Amino acid sequence: MFVWLYSVRHAQRPNGVFAMLDEECLRPGDRSDHVFLLKLDDTLRKNDFYSSRMASGQKNLPDDVFIITHYAGEVEYKIHGFLDKNVDTLFRDLSRGMFESGSSLLRELFPEGDVSTWVGAMRRPKTAGAAFKASMGTMIELLTSMNPSYIRCIKPNDKKRPGMYDELPVKHQVCYLGLVENIRVRRAGFCFRMEKEAFFMRFRATSVVTYPAWNGSVEDGIKQIMSKFDPRGQQLVFGKTKVFIKEPKTVFALESARDEKIAGIALQIQRFWRRCHVRRVVEPYWQAVYKTFCNVRADPSFGKHLAWPATVPRKIQEADKLLKRVHRMWWARMKVTSLSMDAQQDMRLLILTSQCMANEFSSPLTSSTDRPDGIVVRAVATSSLRKAFDINRHLKGIYGADQGGTEGRARRAVATCHDREVKFVAPLHKLNRSGKIDQRNLILSERHVLRVDPAFKANAKRTVSFDNLRDITISPHSDSVMVLHSKDAGHDTVGCVDVDGQNLVPEFVARLQHAYMKHSGGQPLPVHVNQDPAIEYNNSGKAGQAKALTFIPEQGQADAKATLPASSVTRQLTSNSVIYRPAT
Repeated sequence: MFVWLYSVRHAQRPNGVFAMLDEECLRPGDRSDHVFLLKLDDTLRKNDFYSSRMASGQKNLPDDVFIITHYAGEVEYKIHGFLDKNVDTLFRDLSRGMFESGSSLLRELFPEGDVSTWVGAMRRPKTAGAAFKASMGTMIELLTSMNPSYIRCIKPNDKKRPGMYDELPVKHQVCYLGLVENIRVRRAGFCFRMEKEAFFMRFRATSVVTYPAWNGSVEDGIKQIMSKFDPRGQQLVFGKTKVFIKEPKTVFALESARDEKIAGIALQIQRFWRRCHVRRVVEPYWQAVYKTFCNVRADPSFGKHLAWPATVPRKIQEADKLLKRVHRMWWARMKVTSLSMDAQQDMRLLILTSQCMANEFSSPLTSSTDRPDGIVVRAVATSSLRKAFDINRHLKGIYGADQGGTEGRARRAVATCHDREVKFVAPLHKLNRSGKIDQRNLILSERHVLRVDPAFKANAKRTVSFDNLRDITISPHSDSVMVLHSKDAGHDTVGCVDVDGQNLVPEFVARLQHAYMKHSGGQPLPVHVNQDPAIEYNNSGKAGQAKALTFIPEQGQADAKATLPASSVTRQLTSNSVIYRPAT
C-alpha cells in the first residue's frame, strides 16, 4: 500500500502515473512498456520523487527501471508487464455469473457483476490502476473521517530469523515510520488527554477529598486530585472538553496511586459483602446458640443436656464443631473446679489410666465415648469393668479394717526399700506357685510394688521395682484379676484385688501408672485388657514354664469368671467376682 501512496496523490492530475498508464492502454496503435517508460521520463523528468536512467542521468540504473521515492524510502519498479497487467481484468460475463450465484460469499467477492450498477453495455471495465485508485480513495476517505490509532511494526532483520538484530534496517524503519517525529511532538506538547468527566471518575479515589463523595464541579475536583501530583500547576491544562497532562511520570504516578486505592476499595466491598452474608446466613444460627446458652452458668449441669441448633450453614460447619469443642472444654473445667481437691485428683488418675489403655479399649468388646472435656475415654463394653473405671468413683487409696493403722504399717514396710510415700494399700488374694491362694497385702510406693503378709512384714523377694515391671494384664470380665508381668522370667504376680466386692484393680492401675510415669520421666507402663480366652503367666520362679488363666461362665451367669489352675478342689474366695476352679 505504501508503494502507491505517492501515485494516488498524483493520479488526481492528468499527468499522474495511473492516468498515463490508462491513457497508454487505451491509445490506438503500437503500445509497449518501453514507450510508456519514455512518456514517464518526459512528463515527470522534473519531479523530485521520480528518477530513471534517462530522466535523472543515473548511469547505474538499468534501462527498464524507474524509481519512485515514497515516505518509507525509494522503491524500484521494472517496467515489464505494466500494460498487460493493467488491462488484465475479469470479463463482465464471468463477474455477472459469479454475482448471480447462490453463494453469499461469491456475491460479496464479485460486486462488479451486479447488472444494475452497469451504465451502458458497451462501457469498458475498469483497469487495475483505476480500481486501485478507487479503493485507495475510499480507504483515505474512511481514515480521514475517524481518529485512527496506528501500530508500528518494526522488523529486526530481513532474514526472518529469531534472536537476530540488524541495527541499520531498524534505524531506517524508525526514521521513516515517523517515530522520532511523534516523540518530539509528544514531548513538545501533551502526552496524555482524556475527557474531563472520565478523568474525574477514574482518579477520584486517589484523593480523600473527592472520594467517596464530591459536591463541587468536575474541574474543581480534577484540580483537587492533581494538587497532590502537580503542586505547582505546571502539568495540567484544561481544554473545552478534555484534560491534558504534559509529563508521562505524572500519569504514571496517578495510575500507581489509583491501583493502591482500588485494592483498599475492593477490601471494603468484600468486608461489606461478608457482613451482609453473616447477617443473612450466620446470624440466625448465632442467635439460636445465644438464646440456648445465654444462662448456661445458672444451669446446674452447665448446659450439658441443652440441644444445639439442628440446622448448621454449610460454610460454618467447622466453626460449629470448634464451638461445641470449646463448650465441652468449658463444661469440663466448670465441673472439675466444682469438685474437691481429692475428687479432682481421683479424676485425673482415672483419666490418665483411660488414656494409657485407649489402644486396648478400641477392640470389638469395647465402645468409645467423647468426654465433654475433649479427652476420648474408651469404656469396656462389659458392664462390670465399665463401672469399675467410672471417673465419678471415690478413690480412697488405703483399704483395711483400721485405715490409720494400715497406713502406718505400710509406711514401715516401704521404708525397707528406701521409699517414703504409700500410694495404695489393699488386700491381695495371690495365686502361689502350687496353685493355692495366699492372703497378702498389696502396697504401692513411689518406686516399688510390695506383697507383704497380713502382718505387713516386708520381704525383698516379694518386692518388685518399677524397673523390673514389663506390663500389666487385667481381665475384661466381672472379676478383679490382674497379672503383673515381670522382666525376670518366672516372677509374675497373679491375684485378685478387691474389698467387700469392690473391684480395686482400676484404682491400683491408675495409681501405679501415675507413679510409674513420674519415675520413668513420662513413659507409661503398658496396660492390656485381655481379649483372648486365657491369660498367660509364669510364677514358677523358672523360665519356660508358662501357665494359663482361663475364663469360664459361672453357673447361672452370662459373664465369665476367671478360672485358675489349682488343686482338684474348687476354692470359693471371699470375693464375689472371682471363682477359682480346676482347669479342664
